[in-house]
Amino acid sequence: MDHFIGNWWSSSDADVIPAGDGAKGYIGATFHARHGFKIHQESSSTSTTKAKGGEKARVGEVLYNRGIANAMFSAEAIRTAMGKFGNKPLTGEQVRWGLENLNLTSSGSTSWG
Repeated sequence: MDHFIGNWWSSSDADVIPAGDGAKGYIGATFHARHGFKIHQESSSTSTTKAKGGEKARVGEVLYNRGIANAMFSAEAIRTAMGKFGNKPLTGEQVRWGLENLNLTSSGSTSWG
């Protein structure tokens, strides 16, 4: 297995845990790091205890983090679009504009950083 390298499609905990010892040495590259972020502490103490955020044991795994990142991008795209089009229900085209005009730098207008 130490000669296999997987990309983000095959680099989640769900891909290697079932293989057990057979996965030892497997290398996987993903865009979503595991554990250790403040959001994990917050989600662990809120959503998972209310049975809305999945199993507590999954908090911080690659696929969990991918969901967190996608939710953040969606929320920030909507916030960006509302900044231009107003605080009202948005069209798909307006949300798309929000996605295309996100500013996720440290000097950007996001509130999550």
